[in-house]
Amino acid sequence: MLGLALDTSYLLASVAIVKNAKVLYFDLNDNKNEQAESLNLMIEKANATTKISFKDYNYIAITTGPGRFTGMRVGITAANALGFILKIPLLPVSNFDIIAFSLNIKKLGIVLEAGIDKFYFQEFNNKKSISEITIITLDELHKIKKRIYLAGNIDEVDTKFIINAENVAKFANHKLNYTTNNLTNFMSNYVKPQYIINNYK
Repeated sequence: MLGLALDTSYLLASVAIVKNAKVLYFDLNDNKNEQAESLNLMIEKANATTKISFKDYNYIAITTGPGRFTGMRVGITAANALGFILKIPLLPVSNFDIIAFSLNIKKLGIVLEAGIDKFYFQEFNNKKSISEITIITLDELHKIKKRIYLAGNIDEVDTKFIINAENVAKFANHKLNYTTNNLTNFMSNYVKPQYIINNYK
């Protein structure tokens, strides 16, 4: 299966193309806050570089967050529009699940930026979530760090991990090919962002 993966959940935009387990293409615009201006051009460049046309895609993978409000809106709007026009399903993935899948750490706390001195937090065991997503403060983060290994997109963690479309592509492919669940449980015709703090820009 051929998939187009998108990520604009924080400050940067990125695009990847994945076929089965192989990432064929990856591009990252490292200019911050240019997701709206750059994403469509990046998708066109990806197709031109790989000589893949929109009609070739079987699905679109998109991260649903949590992340920044403006960035999330750009990527999800683009994914929904492309899915509708191309009549192909969307595969939504969580930023937390992407990090848990990518790291071989049994007991893991994942921390994502959520504004000034606020953080999204979720615990995992053997790559499966064992808690709800919560909002924690910097003081709470320091206490949690004493009892569990932390990973995420902030400097205070043990392993820093930046989400991008390549991560999205790899995890989406894993969900499609290595799960015993029905694929219809994952696919969608319309995706909504996972907002935990509505005013986080």
